[in-house]
Amino acid sequence: MSKRPKLSNEIQELLRQAKIVPEHADTQLRQRAIFQMREYLRVLNYRLQRGSEAADGSACESRQIAHLLQAINQTGAT
Repeated sequence: MSKRPKLSNEIQELLRQAKIVPEHADTQLRQRAIFQMREYLRVLNYRLQRGSEAADGSACESRQIAHLLQAINQTGAT
């Protein structure tokens, strides 16, 4: 059984204003984070594809993005 940290009064008020039940806030936060990460990966993949079609000048940037994607995928697998 895990203990959840108590939310501050300010956070609780913001949740009430947004009509979010505090018990569901963690789930909604995780869902939003997953959506944002997928969108980020979609943009990175697009840039990689576009970068491979571009001149050699952007090859370094493409390699950096590829390394970042690899690190993200390794983190997601754990």
